[in-house]
Amino acid sequence: MIFTWLRLQRRLDEKTKVYGFTRSWSKIGSAVSTVIAVVIVWWAQDYAWVFFLAIIPYVIGLINFAGYPKELEGKPASRVHLRDVFRHLGKCVADAVRLCGLRRLVVESMSFEGVYKAVEDYLQPVVQSMALGVLAWAWLGETRRSALLIGIVYILLYLGSAIASRHAHRFAAHSGGEERGSRMLWVVVCCTYAALVPLLYFGLYRAAVVGFVLLAMVQNLWQPMLVSASTPSPVKPRAPPCCPSRARHAPSPRWSSHRCSAWPWTTSARTARAVSSGPLPSSPPPSRC
Repeated sequence: MIFTWLRLQRRLDEKTKVYGFTRSWSKIGSAVSTVIAVVIVWWAQDYAWVFFLAIIPYVIGLINFAGYPKELEGKPASRVHLRDVFRHLGKCVADAVRLCGLRRLVVESMSFEGVYKAVEDYLQPVVQSMALGVLAWAWLGETRRSALLIGIVYILLYLGSAIASRHAHRFAAHSGGEERGSRMLWVVVCCTYAALVPLLYFGLYRAAVVGFVLLAMVQNLWQPMLVSASTPSPVKPRAPPCCPSRARHAPSPRWSSHRCSAWPWTTSARTARAVSSGPLPSSPPPSRC
């Protein structure tokens, strides 16, 4: 829906920035909901009330979703049959396997986000274990003490994630694009995972919490760049392949690097293939170039 709106507004070149701002507001909402959840647990001393009262914002969210403008749905057919859904799903899976650029993005997403999703759930048990060691809060009771400390950690985590998402486009520009920025984030993530192993083994929970918060911030830097890279940008005029001096400096999207051809549905696919297919011709360009 975000990218459909950007296409309608002719602002697809701002997709990393707009998606990052949207995601940052989502994280700010998560921080506010954490404050509300801590207040509920403090008052009721029971986590079950959080789940019951969470039904209210979920229903409001569904109503808001149903009221989105119709043009954000794209141009769906008047009637869609179940076989059309499976045919479209099969085509998407085939494209994800067949197209080099798309396959690379899918594998990177599975590796980066899949590992993070498997690891992030360990943060709450770590914080609970850390709360048991805070003797100064023993008078609060186990439930209130855990809720308060978990709330503080997750508020900092969500606010840090919001800041990271909001500045993802600046990080991408400063690092030279989504491709180089993603490589830098991979290095940071691998080092953080390697540091978490001895920290958790030796029970250094405070330092481990800092590592989990860093992982969340890096993941929210990386997500807008990945989503932006997976969506074709508006085609910009390119130099014809017969002009090697200009074609050498022609910008190419992430999915049309020297290892992968351009998306087949872009109008500049042939030009991108000519620019990125190998060594440039040694013959001098025609005079009209």
